[in-house]
This record gives sequence, structure tokens and C-alpha cells, in this order.
Amino acid sequence: MRLARFIVTLFTLSTGSIASAASVQNIDVQLNFDGRSYFDFELVETATGVVLDHSDELTNPPVELGLPQLFPFTLNEKIGFTATIEETGGLTSCNLGGIDCTLNAKTASVIGNEIDIAYGPDDDTDNGRLFGGLLTGDLLYFDFLQQPLPFLEFGPDYFARWTVQRAFFTVAEGMPQPAPVPLPASALLLGAACAAMGMMRRRQNGIAA
Repeated sequence: MRLARFIVTLFTLSTGSIASAASVQNIDVQLNFDGRSYFDFELVETATGVVLDHSDELTNPPVELGLPQLFPFTLNEKIGFTATIEETGGLTSCNLGGIDCTLNAKTASVIGNEIDIAYGPDDDTDNGRLFGGLLTGDLLYFDFLQQPLPFLEFGPDYFARWTVQRAFFTVAEGMPQPAPVPLPASALLLGAACAAMGMMRRRQNGIAA
């Protein structure tokens, strides 16, 4: 009876370790920075109104426009992306090319090979989103809502307004890493099973003798 209880206890502890390990998603991939774009972009002069309109998309705009860069990466730069996401939707850690991407994260999830992290100051407002595929060749995006900013390069009477800034990446290599395999727990369970079998065999041999 004591032996049976011992085996049940070990099994419970080991399966608990397995469940705990499976509740965490670990992401570790290499990305290629493909550039940045601005949607619904307008350059506005206070006195005369809109002087430049790219209402669809302005991709990798020239430096002279003075648009702030969402990330300080150069085109085709290889960067790392790592994240740890809890089963409950919490973002334990997030690093994109050396930049901490956990700030203001509200929810995070990995479904299949797709990641989706929402950012915002509260539950009702989103001001950013990191989303896309995690397999080699997939696209990954970071969208950021931007308020109007002055264009000092053109003078104090100019400002820009746009709806979204976007940085986009291609997964260059690597895949989302599986949850860590709880080898210590498995080894403990296997050892306990072998010991139990040995004890039962010795007991049977003693009875037979």
C-alpha cells in the first residue's frame, strides 16, 4: 500500500511539472527588417492646408520628410526576436532587436504559428500591435498609432498627420521554440517506476521461495 501511494505521489508531481511547462510559449526567431511605412500620410501647412497627400501608403520615406522612425533598424538588417507568453495572455518578456517590447502590452497570444500582441494604455484603447507569422518566410508587423507631429524641417507652420506607422519584417530563420520539456520530472517518474518494478519482483521471488 505504501508503495502504491509513493508511485501515485511521484506521478502527480511529475504531471504537474509537465502542465506548468506547457503553459508557457517561448518564441525565439531571427528577423530581416524589410522597412517601414506610413498610412494615410499628409503634410499640412497651417495657412493653406494639405500640401502633400499619400492617403494609401508611403513606404520608406526619404529622410528629408522628417518622419520619425518607429525603429532604428536599417534595411535588411538581421535582428533577433524573443518573447515569453503565458497561457493566461500575459507577456513575461519581449525583445525585438535589443528593444524591450513589453511596455504597455495588454494581451499576448500564440495560436498555431501566429503571434498577436496588443498594446494600449487601457482595456478599451489600442495604440499598437505586433502580429504575424513565426515560420521561416512569414511576415511580421508592428503597427503604431501616431498623433500629429510638427515638421520642423519645413518650418513651424507645417505638421504631419497619419493614422498608422508600420515596421515590417520577414522571418529569416528559426521557428517558435516548443515549451521546455520537463526532463527532470520524466526522469524521476521513470526511475520510480523501475524501482517499483524491482521491489515487486524481489517481493514475488521472496514469496515463491
